[in-house]
Amino acid sequence: MLGAGHTGLNEDTTACPIDGDHRYLVEGQQDLEGTFACIADVGTEGNGMERAMESMVNAVGPWTEQGACNEGFIREDAILVVTLVTDEDEQCTEIGESCSEGTPTTWKQALVDAKGGNQDAIVFLGLFGDNDLPDGICQPYDPFQGLGAQPAPLLRELVDSFGDHGRYCSVCLSDYSDCFLDAVTTIDTTCDEFDIE
Repeated sequence: MLGAGHTGLNEDTTACPIDGDHRYLVEGQQDLEGTFACIADVGTEGNGMERAMESMVNAVGPWTEQGACNEGFIREDAILVVTLVTDEDEQCTEIGESCSEGTPTTWKQALVDAKGGNQDAIVFLGLFGDNDLPDGICQPYDPFQGLGAQPAPLLRELVDSFGDHGRYCSVCLSDYSDCFLDAVTTIDTTCDEFDIE
C-alpha cells in the first residue's frame, strides 16, 4: 500500500517478482530469498513521519478486507509474526510532530482482533531505541546525521504486553543475528503450541 514491492513510492518503479496477485509472499514463492530482499529494501529516505503502528494497524485491518491490497494476508491456520525496526518512538513531544493514532493498548487490540481474539497466535519482535534503559547502547537521536535512536517506551510497552511472545532488542546493535535467532525460537515454540480455534 505504501510502496511495498517497489511499485512507485520512490525512483525504483520496478515491481518485485512476487508470485501471484499478492503484495506479500506465500508458500512456494520462487527465489524466496531474493524476492524478500527486494520487498524488504524500503530504504531510509521518504517521509520522516514514520507512523509505523498506524501502518501496522491498517495492514492487519482495513487493508485485509475483500478487494484491498492485503486481502488473504491474515490466515486462520497461521500465527502472525510482527517485526518492527525503527529508530523512532510513537510519542509526539513537539507541536507539529506526526505520530500514529492510538496507544499500545489499541495497537495490541488491532493485532488480537486480526487473529480472531487469539493473543497466543501472535509473536512481536521489536528493534528500537534503548537509550532510556540503564544498559542501553543507543546514542541520542540525531536525524540529520543518521545517528542514534529515540527512546521507545511506548513500543517497549507494546512488546512487553505480549509476555513470552514479545521480544525486543536495541536497534543500535551492530548485528541483529542473536536477536532474530531468539525470535525464531519463540516463533517455533508458538507454532508448536498453536491451536486453530
